[in-house]
Amino acid sequence: MDKRKCLLVVDDDQTTLELFKMIFAGNDFEVITAASGEEAIHQYVLHKGQIKVGLIDLLLPEMNGLEVIDKIREDLKIVGDEIFFVVVTADLLSHMYLRAKSEHVVIDKPFEMKLLKNLVLRHMC
Repeated sequence: MDKRKCLLVVDDDQTTLELFKMIFAGNDFEVITAASGEEAIHQYVLHKGQIKVGLIDLLLPEMNGLEVIDKIREDLKIVGDEIFFVVVTADLLSHMYLRAKSEHVVIDKPFEMKLLKNLVLRHMC
């Protein structure tokens, strides 16, 4: 199995997933994508120990982004690993709530690409 570092991008919009693949192409890490919470957890299991950053859309079908993060973090505690998570949302009320909790880094949609790219690259080290 390839042990390259990975960026996990979770969004139910296929165009957004393709955009992130293009943005981060050519870096020294693999971009893995998931279109649902269940798929994100499956990708986490397949790439356990390799994922360093997770960009997770808040509003996903069946399981929201926070539920995905919570399920992954349960396992991270057991294996002693860490992933830097960024929650992405277009919903202003959710953004304000998440910022108030100060547990998560929150980025608004639409986002400034340079800011997001710098944030990801800083935590991929």
